[in-house]
Amino acid sequence: EPMVPAHRSLMSLDPLKADQYDDIRYYAPQNYALTQAPIGNIRPMVEWEPMTALFMAVPTYLTGDNYDNARNTIVQIAANSATVAEVWLLIEDSAGETNMTNLMLNAGVSQEVIDTKVKFLNKPFDSVWTIDFGPIPIIDMDTDTYALADFRYYRERALDDGVPTILGRSLMEIDQPSNTDTYRMPVNSEGDTFMATSDGYCFTGSGQLYWMSFDQGAPDDTIMSTLTMEELQTHPLAEEVRAVWNQYMGCKDTIITHSITDDGTLHLDMYFKVVSDDTVVVGEYVAPFEGEAEVNKARMDETAAFLASYQKEDGTGFNVKRLIIPGHRSSNAGPTPFTYANSTIINGLNLWPAYTFPDWEESRALAESQWQDAMPDHEHIWIDSEELAFWSGAIHCITRTIPAKTPGPWVGDGECSEEDTCTAPENGYTGACSPNGLTDQVCYGPEWLCTCNDCESGCTYEPGQSP
Repeated sequence: EPMVPAHRSLMSLDPLKADQYDDIRYYAPQNYALTQAPIGNIRPMVEWEPMTALFMAVPTYLTGDNYDNARNTIVQIAANSATVAEVWLLIEDSAGETNMTNLMLNAGVSQEVIDTKVKFLNKPFDSVWTIDFGPIPIIDMDTDTYALADFRYYRERALDDGVPTILGRSLMEIDQPSNTDTYRMPVNSEGDTFMATSDGYCFTGSGQLYWMSFDQGAPDDTIMSTLTMEELQTHPLAEEVRAVWNQYMGCKDTIITHSITDDGTLHLDMYFKVVSDDTVVVGEYVAPFEGEAEVNKARMDETAAFLASYQKEDGTGFNVKRLIIPGHRSSNAGPTPFTYANSTIINGLNLWPAYTFPDWEESRALAESQWQDAMPDHEHIWIDSEELAFWSGAIHCITRTIPAKTPGPWVGDGECSEEDTCTAPENGYTGACSPNGLTDQVCYGPEWLCTCNDCESGCTYEPGQSP
């Protein structure tokens, strides 16, 4: 099978009135219907806190003979993560499970570690880009438990879009003490463009606002061209993001950074990393410049300066570290930007992407020293990520870490009444027991705001209209 890129396709941006992806969502509304926001004293997960597991979706075709470099990246992530945490692998079929087991054994992971620390979950999905479609764990600070928040993902990757709820309802299948709830947000986004601190300061890029403007039918090109950092903070779409993320993830403020202009995803993690409550890493372009590098140097410098002067409500701010951007490599689609920033932090390890190109040895060594300066208490392990980079991603893009907290649930399961509606605990789902012809009852999870993933549509879609 061909690899699908991390970035959006035109189909995502110009949806048809009805297609097979709408059918998938219609027949499984329990995985897509928008829900009310969580009730409680919540905060977003941060990447450096203690983790139970690293979660990856691994398509079977990536465990076979094609995509050797991408396969090795996946195996090295799993092998390193298994030294400090569990590894949860979302797998399509038994062939993928067998292949991954053999690949990990060949990489030096013992059978005992695989038996005790690697958990396979067989559920449907579309792609490898786990952090984009996967959940964002959120923490209830009063109970020290976690639930999951969920963005709306690309419409043509409907199976991916359903994974957060499916994972939350499947935790006991992988030996967790309970399942947990998933809160589905009324905003289109990807997990790669969200980061946070434990005191509730969240970050995204101007690309998030740009895609939102595109989704609304009137692309606002000024977002990616002329707006200053100060102007980005007060853009109406920034205010919309800020309000939703405050409700669903406990963000006190959401800071909009400049996205780089020549990356197809426009994702935050291609140039940025939050490494502690008071330290952030911002990409840095150095001469000689090629393509749009000089433009992006100015964007990153302005971002760094803005963050260095930002004041939290308690009067503290951010220490800004810089990380070299290595440059571009040529592909059939033109020059592709690569990054050293797209790393995954897990229990004292920083797994960061790098490349074996001889002309980048110097920048790779510099990046390693910069990572060590930014995170002196972590072990920094670079993993060759060349093939994923040509598909607009790297290590952070294909992983999601799960905090070392007890999973909820925050809302207890309900029961189906004689009237075929769910009776539920406070804030629980009270709709039809089996909506849209489902054979199973869905009396669980938080109350729905409507029966589909876009309440403004009126949820009037009728299935079977796909061409």
